[in-house]
This record gives sequence, C-alpha cells and structure tokens, in this order.
Amino acid sequence: MTMIKSRHGAGVTSVGGVTFKGIDKPGMGWVSTLALTAYAGRMNRLAVAVPGSVRQADGTYALDLTAQRDAATVDFESGGQNYVMNVSASAQEDGWGAGDYYMLERDPGDASVIVEPGRNHRKWYASNSPDAWTKDSIAAAESISPNAVSDNWLIANPFYGGSEEQPLLASLAVSAWRQAQLGTTTSNWILYERGYDYGGLDATPQRRAQGESPLHPMLIGSWGTGPRPRGLSVFNSAWCPSHLVIRDISFDAIGSLSMWNWLITDCDNIKGDAAERRGEFGAQSQQSGEGFTGYRVDVTDVSLTSPKDGMLTWGENPHKQRLGGSYWNNVHGLLLEEVIWDHNGWADGYDPTGAGGANTPQPPSQFSHNVYSSTHNSDQIYDHVISARAASQGLQTRSGAQFVDSLLLDNNIAGNDGGGNTTDYTIQGPRGNFSLHLGNVITSAGWRVAPDIGAINWGMDIFSKMPSLVDVIVIHCANPDDPDEVALKVNPDFSFKSLGPYNAGKDEGYFDNAIVYRWKEDFRTEGLDPAVLDRTTIQRHAADLLGQPTATIADYMTYIRGVPLSQRRAAIDATLNYFRAPCAANLDQSYVKRVNAVECVFTPDDRGEGFRWDNRLNWSTGDRPGSVPGDSVNLHGNRVKFGRFTTEVDSIAFGGGLLEVTSGKLTALAHADAANLSIRECGQYVAPAGSDGSIAARGGRLTFAGAASGDLAVSGMAEVLLGPDYAVGANQTLRIDGGRCFIGWDGTGSASLTVAGTLDFRATPILCFGEYAFNARFRKEWPLVGGTSGFTGKVDSLRWGRRNNAVFWDVAVRDMQGRPEIGEKAAATSPRFGDDKVWTPYVLDVRPSEIGTIAPFRKSGDDPAPTVAATVVLEAGSTVTVDSQGLAPGSYDLIVADSITDNGATLPAGVSIMGGNVLRLTVA
Repeated sequence: MTMIKSRHGAGVTSVGGVTFKGIDKPGMGWVSTLALTAYAGRMNRLAVAVPGSVRQADGTYALDLTAQRDAATVDFESGGQNYVMNVSASAQEDGWGAGDYYMLERDPGDASVIVEPGRNHRKWYASNSPDAWTKDSIAAAESISPNAVSDNWLIANPFYGGSEEQPLLASLAVSAWRQAQLGTTTSNWILYERGYDYGGLDATPQRRAQGESPLHPMLIGSWGTGPRPRGLSVFNSAWCPSHLVIRDISFDAIGSLSMWNWLITDCDNIKGDAAERRGEFGAQSQQSGEGFTGYRVDVTDVSLTSPKDGMLTWGENPHKQRLGGSYWNNVHGLLLEEVIWDHNGWADGYDPTGAGGANTPQPPSQFSHNVYSSTHNSDQIYDHVISARAASQGLQTRSGAQFVDSLLLDNNIAGNDGGGNTTDYTIQGPRGNFSLHLGNVITSAGWRVAPDIGAINWGMDIFSKMPSLVDVIVIHCANPDDPDEVALKVNPDFSFKSLGPYNAGKDEGYFDNAIVYRWKEDFRTEGLDPAVLDRTTIQRHAADLLGQPTATIADYMTYIRGVPLSQRRAAIDATLNYFRAPCAANLDQSYVKRVNAVECVFTPDDRGEGFRWDNRLNWSTGDRPGSVPGDSVNLHGNRVKFGRFTTEVDSIAFGGGLLEVTSGKLTALAHADAANLSIRECGQYVAPAGSDGSIAARGGRLTFAGAASGDLAVSGMAEVLLGPDYAVGANQTLRIDGGRCFIGWDGTGSASLTVAGTLDFRATPILCFGEYAFNARFRKEWPLVGGTSGFTGKVDSLRWGRRNNAVFWDVAVRDMQGRPEIGEKAAATSPRFGDDKVWTPYVLDVRPSEIGTIAPFRKSGDDPAPTVAATVVLEAGSTVTVDSQGLAPGSYDLIVADSITDNGATLPAGVSIMGGNVLRLTVA
C-alpha cells in the first residue's frame, strides 16, 4: 500500500508511501503496523480507507482535513491490517480560504450581475442636468419655501426624483437617499444620469446603512445614454455599510474602512487627477471587511500629477509619493474576477533620475503597485484578471490566495505570494491561506528604472508554504524579436523564488509543473520546440488581434481594455491559450474546453482545496459542470461548495455528499437521489420537481420548481418558495426559526402544502450589541456564550437597529439555551478555520423574540403582488409545535393561506385555525 500524493512533478505519483514498523499497542502486544502520512488543513488522497474518508471513483479515498489545524496520530484498522496515520500540523495557519464570496445571479446572456429590489424599495433618479429639479424649482412648483424642501420632504414626495423624466439634482438626491436609510433597511437605488460629471460628490451610503438583505442590496448605478457617470466617490469611513452594489460608474474612488458585502461591477476609474485617492479601488478595513467583490472593473493610469507634501522633486521621498491601483487590508472573502489593473503608480515620460518636479510625470517606485493585499486578508481569489505595467508589483499578495487563469504582463515584479507573516512586519511566516496558482501566464519584465525602484525583472516571488503551481507558464523576460530589448534585459533575476529548482534549500511547494522559458533559466521545456516558443510573444499576439504587422504591449492593453465586458472572459482565455498552445505537451491541460455534455464527477484534488465547485481541478472533466449545456453532476459522497457562478445542470447525484450554496445561483433540473443541501449567505438554489431529502436554508433563496418533499429547516434571512406542491412526510419536519426569513409562495395559479409530519415554529430571541463591539465578521452559525448567565446560542442573522438615538446590532440568536443578562459579556468564538478571534461584546438589551410565517410573498420588489391560491392540509397524525420563548404578548400568524384544512393534527395550546385560512398563535 502507498499513499497517493501529487507532491512532485506532473500528475499523481507515489511519495513516502507506507512503511512497516513495530508498535506496542495496549492489549495487542507488538504488532505489524503500516504508517501513513497526511496533512492537516488540506484534502488528502489515500490508497486505503481511513476513518472519515470518502471512497472516490478511481478507488482512492479522500480525507478532508481542511478544518483541522493541529498535528495528530490516528490508529485504525482497515481490511484486517493495522495502520497508524501521522498527521502533520497545517503548514499555513489559516488553511484554505472558505470560498465564501458576495456574488449575485448573473444574466445568462451577457454575464452581467442581476440586482433584485426588495420589498422596501424606491428608485432615486439623479442628474447634474440643468433640467434637474432643484430646491428653488421645486419650491416654485409647490408654492413653498425652498427651506421646506428638506430630505424628509423629498422622501414624502416621491414624484421628485422618482423617474427619468423628473430627476433630482444629484446633491439633493444623494442627501435624501441617505436620509431614507436611517433606522431601517432598504433596497433603494440611486441612479445617476450618464453623460455628466459628478466630480467631488460623495455618493457614500449613510453610516450603518444596510440593504434589505444580501439578495436585496442597495444600488448605486446609472441611467440614460452616453458615457458613464463620472467622478463619484464612494470612499467610506462610516461604520459598516452593508449589502451594496455599485454598478456602471466611472469612480473617483471606491473604498471602505469597514464594510460587509460590497459588489462593484462594470465600473472604471477616472484618470489623471492629482488627488491622492483618485481612481483607487479597495478596502482598508479598520475593524473587518466581510465580502468585497470586484467584477469587470478597470483600474488604470492612476498617478499623481505633482509631488506631494511640498516636495519639489519626485526623488525626495518615493515612499510618500506612493500611489497604486488597489489596496486591501483585513478583508475576508475577497473576489476579484475579470478585473484589469494597468499602468498604475507612474506615468509615461518620467525622469528616471527622480530629479524631475511638478512639470514632469510621476516615476515608478518600489512602493507603488497595481495591487497590494496585506497579510491580514483571507479567502481571496484572482480569477481571469490582468495586471499589467505596474510601477512595481502586479499582484502584491502577502496573505495567500488562489490565482486562476490570469495574465501578469510587463510588471517589474509579476507579484508575490506571501502566505501571511508574523506580527513583525518584516518576517515572513505561514499565517495566511494556502495558495493555488492555476493556469496563469507571466510574460515580459517591466524593467522600469527610477530612484528606490527595487526589483525590475522578477517573476513570481513565492514564499508561502506548500503552494501548488499547476499549468503556469513564465515566458520571455524580453521580446525575442527586439534585439535592443534583449540586450537591455540580458540578466533577469528569477522566474520563481523559494520553490525547489529555483532556489535550493527552500520549501519545495506541494506541486509544480510550471514551464519557464527564456527567463534566466529554462524549466520543463523538454520536448517543446524552441522556434515555436520564440514566436509565441505578446507582441505577435497583439499584432494578430489588431490585424497589423507589428504591435506593442501598449497596443495589446489598449485592445483588451476596449473589449466589450460580455466578451472579456473569452478574450483573456484567448490570450492565455495562445501561450499554452506550444506548451500543451508539458501541461495537465485542465484548461481545455469540452464540446459534449457528460457526467461530471466531483474528484477532490489535493493540489488545491478539494471542496470547491468553481475549481476545475476538482472535476473529472477538468472544467466546471454546466460549461456545456446538458451536463450532469455526481458529487460522489463529497462535501462540495458552490459559489460565484450562475449554472444549470441536468441532474445532481449526491451519494450522501453535502452541497453548500453560498453565492451565485445553481439550478438542477433533476435529482438522482436524496438531496443534502445547505443554502447560506446570498446563494440561490433551484430544486427540481421530485426533490426529496434534507435541506437547510439559512440565507439566500431556495426555490422548488415542482412537487417536492423532505426535511426542511429555514432561518436567518432565507427566502423559500415552496412551489406548486410541497409535502412534509410522516417522518419529516419543516422547521422555521425566527421572523426574518420568508417562506411560502409567489406568482399566480395554485399551490399546496401538505403536512403529515411536523411543523416546528421557533421564536428567535434578539440580542442587542453595541456597534463597536460587534461587527459583520460575526457570521451565521457563530456560537455565543454568556459570560455571567452561561446562555448559549448561534448567530442567525445581523441587522442594524436604532432606538432612542442609540445604535445597535440586532442579532437573532438561534437555539438559545438560558436567559441572557443585560450588561454581561457574550463571548463569540469564530468557527472559521485559522481565525483565533474571540469577541466579548456586552449585551446591551434583550428585545422581544421574532417568529416566522408561512405566507405568499414577493421575491422581488418589482414583481406584482402574488395572487397564488395556496391551500394547506394538516393530515391526521401531523403535529404543530411552537417554541414561543421571548415573544411579547399578542397574536402571531403562523400560516396565512386561502384555506387551511385540519384533518386531525395535534395543535399546541394557544394555536388555532382562524377563519379557515389563518393558523394563529396567541401569547397571553
């Protein structure tokens, strides 16, 4: 027997393996034992059945240790043989990123983000047109004083700013939009007219503003024709604005010091302004940021127009003159997809001596990067991004990440992968996430020289622990068609640092099949044609794209920046595949696109995290299911997390595995067996007709497309559409926790709910925590423990509250045991792997509990009110149970339908059917 690992070279090889040794086992004496090796924090593929492992289609066993940090020794027996498995401690303290991001449904046509308004929704139309309503023009039309046209007056008079025909002056609109966010959650949109400059206008949401839910965010966007609205600033220093989408604007700056669920899409930055943050895009979270997404965003040509702080030349203090494209700190769940960073931190025509002053362009320095991601971020992915022509680093990532199908072009340093560091900023250490480099291409060294420039010719500097490099290509430090450039770049430094063949004695990484050609030394080019490789340059590719005899890197970037957003992903793939074609024989070719629908079997790949749907390495086909219409899926008993994409598959076979949906939207047209599902955050799942099994909806949306049954738990801010015919079987339970979720029906026609098992309604206590002692990092499922009373419970949902001029986080707590005391500390310990943080916020108030209702509801604020005729049948032997702890005295509707029929159900005290269509709880 041997352990199967992919630790060296391409493919799966045998390493270390199984060794015989004697071990004195109590009660067994001296016996022959086989030894296995496994790694905490990672997925492991073994050749024998280990406790907790899942047998795979290829006969191996997947052992998921991604939630384990510490070393361990496990003795077990398998097939009559004794084994000892030695598990080494996680090499990276934070393990793998969880893959939890903020991404909504995407349009299947152009892949644009679909933003749904909620139930508390209003659109504000803003403009700087001379025809827009002003205070004076409104006052004249209404025969009132201009001073009477306040924010509250505008909120009460929605005619003004309520349509494209009646837009408000932008400064009035944004002020009223902010005012409407106070004391409530809304999905209000503010839309700025295209073709106008809004420079200097602060478009930031109100302090503590919160969208209705992750599915129904606030929106900053545009309307009309012409260029995008220009110059808006959304640079938040307020406390944690939450659930926000920014779409289709040319921004002055976008950033946040404290945020939760921000999605920036189809945006670009304004160019060439002298202000420090003009064009910068990122989040510098002082407390914590949860869920920051950039999708189809351009951050380009950011530079200063003159030296800062009274300096006369650029060379006086390059550190103070630093300026980049993006900076992130203390953000958890960082998704950058189809983002372009180009030419940031410097300007053409600079003086390389640094002696130039205000009349010369800004030179580059080692302190200015396209991207700077600090050591304190986690769960980040760069997917189909381009980072080109940076002053210094293309991707300065200190905390570990997944880098997927991206192009790093003409940077002084392509980037680094630090994996975190210790509290001493200068000492690198394994405190961050494991890293995966998959399918990336690095070409051309920037070679831009200036004072304090640092490196000018590095590839990727990798000093994280156990990284995997799969199908990575580093090619052409210099353009082989340009003798002058070749002579200039005659001595490049390194293509990769800290990985085996590139720097002897350093950590070898976990897997490496990277190809390096004409960058100091060549690696893994055996069998490849040098003449073909020499003709494979970004300049030749650009010339082909532009249909001209020659082209430059600048020409390529002009081309790629002009590609329609709906075609950006394909254009990036075309460039990557151009470089892959002559290297294909030495690559895994996991990037090859299929044309025929097949069954896609989930096969955890230990080179990566081994549990994500969006990682093509984890699939038998080498690409994501749904890439070809008609694909089916077999989870093969594994735990799988779906996110980011909007995908439809013909069927899913679970095989006992768990499917988690935390973002994006997944539609299954059939289930091959019993479902085992968890829907959370902003994830959406459409279950097919005939669905049965066990589903927990803790957030997002679950839609039953046809008749279905099963065990169903609903809580948090989840939305559940029960479909035309839902049945709770005799041994099944439909459980609803709290009053913030929606469950029922929408649309037209008729629907039924038949209960033969148990309907379980549970009130959720609401605890109030101060704004500074509690934040969005307290995600659902975090355990709470009272420091004095000893109460316990789980965080179920978070919402800002305001009472008597005081501000709280109102936290719904599920499964509470015990009674909290006002003033006690409630310790909350993160269940997230690698997160040692323990908060001790004070319980400032205990609010009345909330309880849920099954009833028709609108899933979108733009939908008409539902007219569905819903009937509910409580069969003989069925049971209704109610946990009413903490409910204030009064009446609570548990079910509202067109008719409710009781065929002999057991109802608890205080619960009765009223008028034949309402199941009501009365609390004395």
